[in-house]
Amino acid sequence: MTSWNPGEVILGEYRIEKELGHGGMGEVFLVKSQSTGRQFAVKKALVQDKKSRKMFLAELQTWIDLPEHPNILPCRFFRTVDEEIAIFTDYIAGGSLADWIAKRKLITIEQILDVAIQFAWGLHAIHERGLIHQDVKPANVLMKPALWVGTGGYVAIPKVTDFGLARARLRAAAGAFFSPALSPGQQSVLVSSGGMTPAYASPEQRTGQPLSRKTDIWSWGVSVLDMFMGGVSCPHGGHIAAEVLESFLETAQEEVGIPEMPGDVADILRKCFACDPAERWGSLDESVRGMIDAIQNATGRTYKRQLHYTAKRQTQAVQHDRRVENVHWRDSREWLREAYLAIGHNPKEADSYQPPPAYSRKGAGVADLAVYEEAERLFLRAIEAGNTDAHELLAGLYADKALLCSSLDDSTGTLRAYDQCIAIYKRLVEQEGRRDLLKDLAGFCMNKAVAVKTMGDLAGAVTLYNECIAIFRQLVEQDGRRDLANDLALALMNKAVAIKTMGDLAGAVALFDQCIVIYKRLVEQDGRRELANDLASALMGKANAISVMGDPAGAVTLFDQCIAIRRRLVEQEGRRELANDLASDLMGKALAITHMGDPAGAVALYDQCIAIRKRQLEQEGRRELADHLAKALINKASAVKALDNPAEAISLYDQGVAIYKRLVEQEGRRELANDLALALLNNANAIRDMGDPAGAVALYDQCITIYKRLVEQEGRRELANVLATALRDSANALKAMGDLAGAVALYDRCIAIRKRLVEQEGRIELADDLALALLNKADLFHTMGNLAAAIPPYDQGVAIYKRLVEQEGRRELANDLAIALLNNANAIRDMGDPAGAVALYDQCITIYKRLVEPEGHRETANTMAMALMNKAIAIAIMGDLAGAVTLFDRCIAIRKRLVEQEGRIELAGDLAWVQLQRAGLLLKLGNVPTDEITYTKRAFALLKKEVHRTRRSDLQRLQHWAQDYLASILEK
Repeated sequence: MTSWNPGEVILGEYRIEKELGHGGMGEVFLVKSQSTGRQFAVKKALVQDKKSRKMFLAELQTWIDLPEHPNILPCRFFRTVDEEIAIFTDYIAGGSLADWIAKRKLITIEQILDVAIQFAWGLHAIHERGLIHQDVKPANVLMKPALWVGTGGYVAIPKVTDFGLARARLRAAAGAFFSPALSPGQQSVLVSSGGMTPAYASPEQRTGQPLSRKTDIWSWGVSVLDMFMGGVSCPHGGHIAAEVLESFLETAQEEVGIPEMPGDVADILRKCFACDPAERWGSLDESVRGMIDAIQNATGRTYKRQLHYTAKRQTQAVQHDRRVENVHWRDSREWLREAYLAIGHNPKEADSYQPPPAYSRKGAGVADLAVYEEAERLFLRAIEAGNTDAHELLAGLYADKALLCSSLDDSTGTLRAYDQCIAIYKRLVEQEGRRDLLKDLAGFCMNKAVAVKTMGDLAGAVTLYNECIAIFRQLVEQDGRRDLANDLALALMNKAVAIKTMGDLAGAVALFDQCIVIYKRLVEQDGRRELANDLASALMGKANAISVMGDPAGAVTLFDQCIAIRRRLVEQEGRRELANDLASDLMGKALAITHMGDPAGAVALYDQCIAIRKRQLEQEGRRELADHLAKALINKASAVKALDNPAEAISLYDQGVAIYKRLVEQEGRRELANDLALALLNNANAIRDMGDPAGAVALYDQCITIYKRLVEQEGRRELANVLATALRDSANALKAMGDLAGAVALYDRCIAIRKRLVEQEGRIELADDLALALLNKADLFHTMGNLAAAIPPYDQGVAIYKRLVEQEGRRELANDLAIALLNNANAIRDMGDPAGAVALYDQCITIYKRLVEPEGHRETANTMAMALMNKAIAIAIMGDLAGAVTLFDRCIAIRKRLVEQEGRIELAGDLAWVQLQRAGLLLKLGNVPTDEITYTKRAFALLKKEVHRTRRSDLQRLQHWAQDYLASILEK
């Protein structure tokens, strides 16, 4: 077992601060995320035999299945560290209720009863889920400091913890009291005996009778008695609590600093301590109502804290579908049967194992994990006994375990299982000459690559893809294994997807082409009709890549080929299971034609997609596809928004969000929380664009809350950049509301996240996102008039874009670089450095000349005109008025063509703007011929028309300037 020491970093992210305590079976450490600064308490097993690990997993399952509740300490996530499982929970700095009792930190009746109520309420939430804690005591309640709303006294929010570890201690120690020696000064994690702590045990618990929630009610009562007595009230056993209570009341003992127990509280405790469980409170909900009345009776004040209700546990355990991205792993009991057979036992012994019911997908996954580890133990035992066939079986188990860990978001456990699997296969292939296993080895390398890619390590994934491609090429091209050409094509396609994500679109297209050639030969020449769907997937992959490269028309051609294949498969060959893939193709084509400027055509395709998914959901009962329907609604909303129908778009967004909310919040589909957050983000953007930034901010806040929980509490670091995007978009909305300081704060949070991702975690593919956030912040400072603060982020953003465009060949970012240079130049000019600004304008204009003329990016022509106009203003400031006029002429020529030949009527006001600015320069030069007077008057008439049509405030300001400054021309 690996020891953890302060200062060490685990999982490459969490620095160990100190040990918080340890006891019979668990160690608890305080760790701090180096990325976010968030602190966690991490529990790991102290006893490492297989039985104790199984019990530790049982506790983990119980914890994961608990409801989110303010009075329950949540399990945020767990990870595999080396061979150990580490459970991450919130760190509660206030200590335990036992500490607070001993230190006399509860000094008023209102404080004591408030803590008692919340303590009971957390237990009640557990009971409503059909669980019994069985080790209720003040040491198992952690205190989060908070300000009490009643008298202003300083109290806390109690959080119930330690679910199931007490029972595990007993079984791990074979029924004996077990605790390792503690070093001097170490705090002990309280150790229970017999699955309980004697000082808080109910009579039926002490005598080993069947238990119900009534035993927790007894133990809660003993804990409340402790609060009034100032320490452990029943050191000789909790079963005598009734006698201790009466003795305490009769002697009227009052501890210093503790208020007297009110009579109605004593009555509540008497009912807790009824020997017959049937005579106790029916639920802690009933005792809470009594405590609330007791506060009012004792203080004359109404109890104002809002208690959090939680739904009762569903009556049916979840059906565990055992899949990740449509890749399935075997039922854990099937592996257990194989393992029993490997050690020479009757495999039917596995059928007697009944896993505990699980009420969430993760809970079911942890239950599976416990059985997998038991099967692993048996396979290792078989190998030790000389069963060489068990090696291959164990490798297969590890491969399935990797998929299981992936479904549980245990990224380190996933990689460890794949590494164990691959190590066995490499040994079998390289040392024992088992070339028949090369195919499986390549397949497992590819599966690990998929997992590594999901975790954000694209370069690592590509390395693994290269390894498996090399194996498949050898098998297909050298060994003549034509039957494996499909596997080679799949590896090529997966690598293509990875390098496309890294920004190498051309490289991705080349790989897709290789893949398509293979699949076409297999399908069209070799008659492998069953691979037609894979050919369609390769065509779709290439279509998506060339669409991003700026060739949506070429993408549509490929999508049409893909759709034709899948329509035939679904509608003619009856492959109904591919209907969802057909819907995805339709959605991909819709996205491409949206980029081509045909949102109406996209909407028609989305409608087909939605019709397919509604039929699957409503007629075929495919409830698991509800999230696919939500995604189609969200994408259609984006197309409808492009049609300038924001109201319908928001309605569609609302429908998609409602589906995701039901799936996540009511059906427990926590794995869809990211999709819900993304839907909220899109909905917020639409509402912001409709002119309701305040409504947008409310949705952004919901989105950010979800992403913060996923990234900071559940360890989903791969979502950090999307959190940064939500922060940036919310900042933009705050900027529109005039809350500039709030916007700066959000930009800073966004930039901090992206800097860490790019500079510390090597996520270079996010460098352009970092540049955009820096430029957003710079633009805001520029708007605020704080030019000194604007220049550094402008410089940083420009430097990043320059590196990406000029050194890394990211030509698609050239326009972004030009805009950054333009804005940077404007800020430098406004600071009083027109010469420095001109140097940047020249760089910007050079880029635009290439984009507009040789490369045909006509959509950037107006921005080029803007750069020319701003350079003209700068050189006019420097005194070169004639040169400025020449630049204005170039700008006017571009905008006249855009307005008069290309119908860009929205630029008419901008054309008038530059024409009038040019007239002002001519006036300064003293050279305004007759034809220029006529020209200027026409420009002014156009300006007035555009002011009336658009109500643009900038044009209104220009009109007032022209009326004053150009009066001598306009009045002629």
